[in-house]
Amino acid sequence: MPDTEYGRRWDPAKTEKLRHPVVTLLPRRFFLGFLAVGGADYCLHLTIFPMDALGKFIGQVSDIGFTLTTAILGFLIAGISIFSTITWPEIFAALAKLDHKGSGISRL
Repeated sequence: MPDTEYGRRWDPAKTEKLRHPVVTLLPRRFFLGFLAVGGADYCLHLTIFPMDALGKFIGQVSDIGFTLTTAILGFLIAGISIFSTITWPEIFAALAKLDHKGSGISRL
């Protein structure tokens, strides 16, 4: 790749890729181990994980995941709206003039 006036460009072909980043390797191994033990428990009737406890655990994990996902999405939407109103005052003025249909309150 040619150099620019600001310096050398980043070439993705020259960078080394991590085969197994620690961030994804540990949760993957935990999940596969949990799946293997759970499958062996179900097939061999070992009762390591009682089905009612496993169902409660999966329900709690999915509830936490849904809550975190909606909270993070809310923060991202709020951040984008604050950033856009600060950087583009025209959007701020347009939202202040626009009323919500149901309540008559400004959308801002």
